[in-house]
Amino acid sequence: ITSGYGGTGNGFSKFSGATTSEKTYTLPDASTTIFTKNYTGALATGIVKNTTSTGELTIAVPGDFPTLNQNTTGSASTLTTSRNIYGNAFNGSADVTGIIGANYGGTGVNNGSSTITLGGNLITAGAFATTLTSTATTNATLPAGTNTLYSTKTASISSAQLLASLTDPTGTGVAVFSTSPVLTTPTLGIASSTSSTITGTGGVGYLELQSQSSAPATGPTNSVRLFSNAGGLGWKRSDGFVRSFASTLTADRTYTLPDANGTMAVSASGNIALSAAGNITFTGILPIANGGTNSTATPTNGGIVYGDGSSLKVSAAGTSGQLLQSAGAASPVWVDGGTLMLAGVSNNSAVNNTTLFFPITGAIAGSATDAQAGIRTLVSRAGTVKGLYVKLSAALASGKTGTVTVYKNGVATALVVTLSVGPVDFNNTSNSFTVAAGDEIGVQITTTGNVKFSWAANCTF
Repeated sequence: ITSGYGGTGNGFSKFSGATTSEKTYTLPDASTTIFTKNYTGALATGIVKNTTSTGELTIAVPGDFPTLNQNTTGSASTLTTSRNIYGNAFNGSADVTGIIGANYGGTGVNNGSSTITLGGNLITAGAFATTLTSTATTNATLPAGTNTLYSTKTASISSAQLLASLTDPTGTGVAVFSTSPVLTTPTLGIASSTSSTITGTGGVGYLELQSQSSAPATGPTNSVRLFSNAGGLGWKRSDGFVRSFASTLTADRTYTLPDANGTMAVSASGNIALSAAGNITFTGILPIANGGTNSTATPTNGGIVYGDGSSLKVSAAGTSGQLLQSAGAASPVWVDGGTLMLAGVSNNSAVNNTTLFFPITGAIAGSATDAQAGIRTLVSRAGTVKGLYVKLSAALASGKTGTVTVYKNGVATALVVTLSVGPVDFNNTSNSFTVAAGDEIGVQITTTGNVKFSWAANCTF
């Protein structure tokens, strides 16, 4: 019967055998061979085996399994032939508890106390193989956690790596050793009862900072000891010589020393002070022995410095042309340089309706011209000419006039007297002029009358 009519399109062999009820046979979903050999015996509990010669499925028996390396003559828990596992004998009767040798990847020693003990060298494998050699009985304690170990080979560890490994460092930078170290801006702590000795040419140098109420004891020969005293700074030489700055500073100060060899002078009276701006000021009076005036004198414009036996003082300013005159042991005074009377006459000759020139001193006949030689008076020093006085031998007749004028170097000055009818005495005390050494002065007389003249003027030096 074909599949179109519900059949299989194939022939079937019959199924035979005793059947007491309906059976269901499930075929595998694959092309294969189905065993058709009948199993005739009773099927026991066990492992099914396929007999190669007949193809029958049967229950396996002990003889069907391969023989293990088992001690069949003694205990079934041991091996017939003992073997070694990593250098330790093993027959199957107990656990391997021996020590694994280094040639099998172990340490070769008992590490039950959690301490790795090397019996020789420890060599690590990989791209950076390392050999750890034990040359003596040495214990090495490794830090806890994940850390880096540095070797002691030359140049293999830097100061920064060493600093990172320390737990109590102070400061930063590089490691410092005892021979010729170079330190950059170090901060030094305060040490008590300590001193630093500096050895140099010519003796032993001694540098010491102390805070105490008085200068320290004298140090070794050729030494200087620095000390702090009441907030100040001082030093003491080995010969006992002490100098100190006792003032307490309120801010940072800078002291600039001269770029020359010299001696610094200080005042025992404490009149050298430091201003708030950081400038050195001087108060009080500086003695003459120290280059001062030993006085509070203030300079005066035009004044003169003089001494009074114990100090230097400054005089008042004089007026132009005055001289400083000594008063002996007293203070000097300004005085005029003296007054010279410049007097002359017309040589008992009348000036009759004309103009004549005369020297301001003397008695000579007049000249119609102002000639330099013989008609002028030479001045030997600087001064001021003033106070011209004129006297006539007789009063001018009615309608007559005249003038008397003082000349300097051939030029008329403002020192002039105008004549009038009636009086015989005339003067001009209002006008003046200055002269210098080498100037020449004379008198010009002009009149419409016929009189004789005399005159005089003051020249104050």
